[in-house]
Amino acid sequence: MRAAGAGIEIGGLSALTTITVRFAGEEEVLDLEDFERRVVSGEIDLFTEVCFPPLTGEGFKRVGEIEPFRRLAPPRGIYFEHAFHLGRFPRITVILCLANLALYLLQRQKGPITVGTLVAYGAKAGPLLHDLGEWWRLLTANFVHVSPIHIGFNLFVIFHFGAAVENAYRPFDYLFVLLAAALGTTLASYAHTDALTMGASGMAYGLLGSAVVFGIKYRRMLPRRYRAVLGAATLPTVAVYLYMGFRSEGIDNWGHLGGLFAGALATLPLRPRLLSPRPDLRRLLVDRVLPLAAVLVVLVLGSSLSARFLPRLVEIYEPDHGVVFAVPKGWHVRRPGVFDNALPLHARASFSVFVLPVEGQADPFEAVRAFTEEELGARVATGVVRIRGAGAILPTTLGGVDGARRRLELEVEGVPTVFTTTYVARGDRLFRFVATRPVDLPAYDRVLARITDSVLFLD
Repeated sequence: MRAAGAGIEIGGLSALTTITVRFAGEEEVLDLEDFERRVVSGEIDLFTEVCFPPLTGEGFKRVGEIEPFRRLAPPRGIYFEHAFHLGRFPRITVILCLANLALYLLQRQKGPITVGTLVAYGAKAGPLLHDLGEWWRLLTANFVHVSPIHIGFNLFVIFHFGAAVENAYRPFDYLFVLLAAALGTTLASYAHTDALTMGASGMAYGLLGSAVVFGIKYRRMLPRRYRAVLGAATLPTVAVYLYMGFRSEGIDNWGHLGGLFAGALATLPLRPRLLSPRPDLRRLLVDRVLPLAAVLVVLVLGSSLSARFLPRLVEIYEPDHGVVFAVPKGWHVRRPGVFDNALPLHARASFSVFVLPVEGQADPFEAVRAFTEEELGARVATGVVRIRGAGAILPTTLGGVDGARRRLELEVEGVPTVFTTTYVARGDRLFRFVATRPVDLPAYDRVLARITDSVLFLD
């Protein structure tokens, strides 16, 4: 048996010129010359399974276990084993950490962080996605934090494991892992809960998953000092962090799991930079730059386009109130006739209907005035509500019946709120419809207008 740079001779078996290679469970038959070329170029690594009967019998063995084939690998495999280290400055990881820190400081610029601050800076909340189509929050939520402890812990893990993953892979491959982890986090969270969630912990878990996959996949080639911190050695850290999350309240564990598995899955098909040739510009654009850009474009443009068709409305039949109307799917019933998106007050939109018995012919304009000056005035006196501004009382039509409406800007429990009240008189009953939304969420005007337009009166 003799290994040569141009090929392999095995006794008088020169007629055996093909080899079966197994890639991800699928088999491909190559001639020996092509196989050798691909091993030398790094396209086939030492862990690839092959079947070449003169050397392996009828079974499969890894390339690294077959000495004549292993000798073909020095340009990549053996070089990796000696050259891999974690000493390169992790530029992308540092930029990521600084971006998170800068955004957090912006959040703190006007004082303590509130729910309104988190929403304004891009936190994820189910109704803001399926009511308003703000899909960009699936990405921005990964950069929003609540407290110094929250951001400090996340950035510690990101820097520690992100530096390792960035050293292992090429820059655009690393960005691919980060984006997969970020979206895996928020999509898993969105599938499980409509609650307000935010933070870079999902990306941190994604990098943990990536480090595990990289370390396990290339454990035989890693220098000994790195086997203690990558691969299976990382699993106890993952287990401890997950345990802490499930034992604590208010932790988005589904988001953590989504980030963990997304980061791990995104890493599986990637090849370390020391084991793969530098891609040419065309391949880099097609394989990495364009897909990453496409995801960002979809998140931005998709938000604008989907908003035209959202939300999905469901019909509400209120025989006691004598009306039928439609509200977004998923809205909660606070009490009969009162519906809202179930978010905290800083992000809450609501629609309600009240029926007031009257004697004689009711005047909707007078009813609006009386409500503002008397009923709302009484709440102002208690300090719960403060009137910031009031528009004129205007004529309107609701459910085919003429009425009057007024738009006010209130401060309810410290939250600036747009409050639109509409009165309609029908027979011996006076109907009052109230639509509210935070001042900082004007996109809900379109949703509330659709609800109002859906009102029909029962005969």
